[in-house]
Amino acid sequence: MPFIRDLVSELVGDLARTGSGDFITAVAEPLPLRILTRLVGFSDETVAQLRRLTQAAMSADAATPLDDARREIRELMVHEIEQHRRCPRNDHITSLVHAEVQGRAITDDELVAVLTSSAIADHESTVSALGSTACVLASRQGLQDAVRQDPTCIPRFVEEVLRLRTPFHFFARATTRPARVGDVSIPAGEKVLLSYASANRDDEKFAGADDIDITRGARGHLAFGYGLHHCVGAPVARTELRLLVEKLCALPRLRLDGEPEFTGIQRGSSLGYRRLPVRFAD
Repeated sequence: MPFIRDLVSELVGDLARTGSGDFITAVAEPLPLRILTRLVGFSDETVAQLRRLTQAAMSADAATPLDDARREIRELMVHEIEQHRRCPRNDHITSLVHAEVQGRAITDDELVAVLTSSAIADHESTVSALGSTACVLASRQGLQDAVRQDPTCIPRFVEEVLRLRTPFHFFARATTRPARVGDVSIPAGEKVLLSYASANRDDEKFAGADDIDITRGARGHLAFGYGLHHCVGAPVARTELRLLVEKLCALPRLRLDGEPEFTGIQRGSSLGYRRLPVRFAD
């Protein structure tokens, strides 16, 4: 996807030319939003509102109440659906509007749910992953040296950061049939909470799970979920992260320029950065 490479180069290049700044506002936030416009088909007006609303939907202390944020996001999605019905375009939203599932059209409620997932999950989790990737590079100079010296390890580095710094920590699910986990029996229809972040640090699965090891193949982690619940945006997110590392390693050395500010666990599931001060200096 050449346009993603161009976006990464533009945003990171602008930050590098200033010498220092907040990586979150300069790169991590605008990059996935601009990709949503290009790949999904959201209008510029919708994208301009998404960051505020997704933060409100995720944050327990946001000025906009959760119910209000969800209502506004739904209204945005309904507006996009109506616009694409009136004026079809060559984008993902138009394809969904005219798609069928098992011989029937997708309902508006289903369309809203799919688009809301793209607007919140794909955007919010990618902002967190981009921030984590930059922070690891800036704070672990030995790792940055290794990646700079051998660019072929960039995919493994990205997978390790995703595993160790899982953007969404928890997901709620319901059992469709009786299950047994360890010594615990779970009946059908039970609500369960899955800790993806904990599973990604399981020493039985990943030796030395609390460390980044770019020599291992970290595929098999749950940063993007699993099975039917695997994130459909994972290939795009991986592309963004790999291109980001490539670009950062082609510039003067990335270093922290102050203490990163975390969001804390938001709505019991998401962990990211509110602020990540960095500078470029060899």
